[in-house]
Amino acid sequence: MCEHDELPHWQECMTSQISEWMCENYGGTCMGALTGTDWKAMRAIVALLELHAYAPEPTHWQAFAILVETMQEKTRWMAHAIIAMVLNWDDRNRLWMRAKLPPFTNPLPRAKHDDTPEVKS
Repeated sequence: MCEHDELPHWQECMTSQISEWMCENYGGTCMGALTGTDWKAMRAIVALLELHAYAPEPTHWQAFAILVETMQEKTRWMAHAIIAMVLNWDDRNRLWMRAKLPPFTNPLPRAKHDDTPEVKS
């Protein structure tokens, strides 16, 4: 499933939460392409989004963009998706643009519980 065999407890818990949420919304095999670096970025993104929800700062989006850019291009859609885990479904495109990240060239996977109108990022 993922590379969290020997992680500290807090990282293992966060990895499990991310996996469960992504699998519930995008299917059980959606996380297969994530590397160790991608997982580290995803955990950092979730932590950053939680910080932003508590104490918003404009500089958070620079950090978000840097974290996304450390991920493989083919897994970056998951960073876009995970915004909804912490914030709301309709925040994803707005915050992606605020981070000045390039739009996706392929259609994004549609989540099972996503009820927002389909919009290209």
